[in-house]
Amino acid sequence: MLRLPAPLIFCAMACAVSGSGWSQSYPSKPIRVILVEGAPGAITDLVTRAAAPDLAARLGQPLIIENRAGGNGLPGMEACVKSAPDGHTMCMTSITTMSFHPHTFAKLPYDPERDTRPVTQMYFLTEGIYVPASLPVNSMKELQALAVAREKSGALNFGIPGVGSNPDIYRQWLSQRWKTNIVGVPYKGFAPIVTAVLTGEVDFAKMGLGNAITHIRSGKIRILAVTSSSRTKLVPDAPTMEEAGVEGFNIKGWWGVVLPAGAPNAVAARLSSEFIHQFREPKFADFLESNYLESVASTPEQFAAFLKTDREYVGQLLKQYDVPKQ
Repeated sequence: MLRLPAPLIFCAMACAVSGSGWSQSYPSKPIRVILVEGAPGAITDLVTRAAAPDLAARLGQPLIIENRAGGNGLPGMEACVKSAPDGHTMCMTSITTMSFHPHTFAKLPYDPERDTRPVTQMYFLTEGIYVPASLPVNSMKELQALAVAREKSGALNFGIPGVGSNPDIYRQWLSQRWKTNIVGVPYKGFAPIVTAVLTGEVDFAKMGLGNAITHIRSGKIRILAVTSSSRTKLVPDAPTMEEAGVEGFNIKGWWGVVLPAGAPNAVAARLSSEFIHQFREPKFADFLESNYLESVASTPEQFAAFLKTDREYVGQLLKQYDVPKQ
């Protein structure tokens, strides 16, 4: 894992050099980067700091990174949407604040569609399905067979970080697909879920690859499938969800960049092109994969279309499984 220095302001020698055409006037001052839900040391903090030096060099201005963790991401989003729409504040947002919150909060202090301008999607989190090494299954099909066989003697247990969370929705979706009952067992975060899988307290779980990779390599946890679009070299023997025969669940953890609504189209396009350049660079793509992420940098138009589809899909599932609002 790449280790980065602590300073919040990133700038290269090229910061003093401006580009050509209209970009000579943008950016005209340092760019504030709000990490919504982005605690220091968290994955998006790590990725943003890794990308910042090269982005600053190409943009000609330093990036001032502001961590706004806590409060379910609401303080960070409020700070984002209330900022001047001049392109000098960009915000790292996620599926939680952009797709889940509109359906899980009765009163939300922002509207993700009305109050933001999409710039680019950055990455998907690579997740996996994990079972204890002691569980006698080696594939999702064998897990399905066990779930059906255990229906009468006792349902399989599935670790979740909370009711209505991404893994909990997946549990209900999988129960419906397999026509069986899978019991959700709530824990306070993914660390205790890993322990529960290790000890066999739960039969399986779905979470980010980084949570379980050490135990996969030690042989204490078995991975049955990954959510990435293709196999990852980190666990090359693990099939994709499609290869494993459980494709179709389209809620995947993701992060992306937005601006406050009203920011110029040209600014969004310029920032998008810089992120695409950065995230498709082979060494940076390798860095992302080594941190259990799948690079999916996109144009503002592509990200806007994805956001609309993702938000509607999440809403449909939350309604289908009767997830209560806060």
